[in-house]
Amino acid sequence: MSGWHWVPTSAESVCEGIRRKVPSCGMICCIGGSVEYLTHCKADAVHRGHPHQDRVGAKIGLTSAQANVLFYGWEHDWPEKFARAYKRARSPMAKARVAVSLLKLVAKTRGKCLDVTSEKAAK
Repeated sequence: MSGWHWVPTSAESVCEGIRRKVPSCGMICCIGGSVEYLTHCKADAVHRGHPHQDRVGAKIGLTSAQANVLFYGWEHDWPEKFARAYKRARSPMAKARVAVSLLKLVAKTRGKCLDVTSEKAAK
């Protein structure tokens, strides 16, 4: 999730313990990179191979804090049921299914499900 990068498409990438061939777009299929690709985020939003999370998050209506949680917070800040399911997933497809479920909730709540509450911060 947190590995936004482009590599030669003939290479393999290891992301969260899963080895896979890099797809023809050159991304590793993280949520932020996928949003950038699908929304045609301009090249000036890319800094050293990393899309700028605020701009990419704004493309789907997220605040900077919400984008940070979605793109980087799966281990600690995602809603607990999604974080557990993502961690248990052992294949790219299983991880993608969890991410899709979370993205549906993000759309339904307009990003509110990604707000880190004071209760969660206290844990």
